[in-house]
Amino acid sequence: MFSLTGLTGCGTTEDPGAGGPVPDYTIADQEESDATGSVTLVSPNVTVDEAIAAIRDYAEGIDGQLHYEITVVRSQSDSEYVCRGKWVKDEKAAEIYGSGQVVSDTWPAIDTDCPDS
Repeated sequence: MFSLTGLTGCGTTEDPGAGGPVPDYTIADQEESDATGSVTLVSPNVTVDEAIAAIRDYAEGIDGQLHYEITVVRSQSDSEYVCRGKWVKDEKAAEIYGSGQVVSDTWPAIDTDCPDS
């Protein structure tokens, strides 16, 4: 189980602004419903810290959904991701869509997974 405070990166507790500078990215493969959404952000040469920053940047614009998956890749044809973030609006959404893995003192919260970190 992850314990997150606000918007955090790679399973650690950090300030919401922690991470690298926000890189330029292109939005690809976006799907949304009333309750959930998913998107792939394409950013060539992105570092893990920049990927986390891109996830947070995108998450700031989420409006209305309860759960959102944000994946960062270096090219649209990549089969491996740099980082993946699971954004949840509140504790109830975390239970429903996050299998109770996201626990936070503040909401919304993001649980990030970055294989190379």
